[in-house]
Amino acid sequence: MTIKAKESAAGRPSPGRRRRVWRTQRGETRSYDFIFGTGAACSCTALLRTAQLQFASYPFDWLYGGTFVDRCRILANRFDRFIELQDLSYSYMERSISCTAYHNDFNGITFNHDFLKDVPIEKSYPAVREKYNRRIHRLLSGIESSSSVLIVYLETPDNETHAADAHLIEGYDLLKEAFPGIDIDILYICHSVRKTSDEEVSPHIRRIYFDYKDEKRPESSYAVDAKRLMPLMREYRLLHVSTWFRVKRLLLKICFECIPVRRWRKGLRRKFHI
Repeated sequence: MTIKAKESAAGRPSPGRRRRVWRTQRGETRSYDFIFGTGAACSCTALLRTAQLQFASYPFDWLYGGTFVDRCRILANRFDRFIELQDLSYSYMERSISCTAYHNDFNGITFNHDFLKDVPIEKSYPAVREKYNRRIHRLLSGIESSSSVLIVYLETPDNETHAADAHLIEGYDLLKEAFPGIDIDILYICHSVRKTSDEEVSPHIRRIYFDYKDEKRPESSYAVDAKRLMPLMREYRLLHVSTWFRVKRLLLKICFECIPVRRWRKGLRRKFHI
């Protein structure tokens, strides 16, 4: 059951009147035609896939950089100059995945999983650009063909500066103007070791605070504990999931169970989010 904060004349919660909200009754879920993540890193898409709320790749999945509002603006502008070659500059070398990261100086996004380190960017760029064109088309088509959309933003645990309420509302307004007639909700998840809270920023924006850092990987500043996040994810449901995706996941799960080495099974489950 949703408990709404007292609203001002503008239709938003009055300052100082926000309450703990959005708690669902046992077994109750919120259903959407389309669900996707906008960041802040790959842990968001990994979580959505594990929760069976996302089954395809979209442009923000494996990137970092830019604020929540920056990413809303990119989406609202339909990814104009999202990955133009002339905007890319060398950022760093990612040894663990043998890639060179490039930063987009126009929009603040860093592409750290796309360009192999031993291949000149001029040679690899056309294929990378085509890949993102497909993901952009898939995302925009998914939004525009839906009546209800949930956008999820998961902060990395090393983030110490949370987006202000005004910035969340600004991002929401940008998206509503870009996609009129579509019911858009935002789930913004903040990492905090000092605060646990479930708040309504506006009738369509939910902000959650709690500690979800993966303590088993203390060396990683961005690793999240999916088990801590799953109870929250179970409050949401994707309305339309193709039979093929369900069958594919079931077959993969059965195949992985037949692998005799436990370490290999865990690695494959992690890779395919099973």
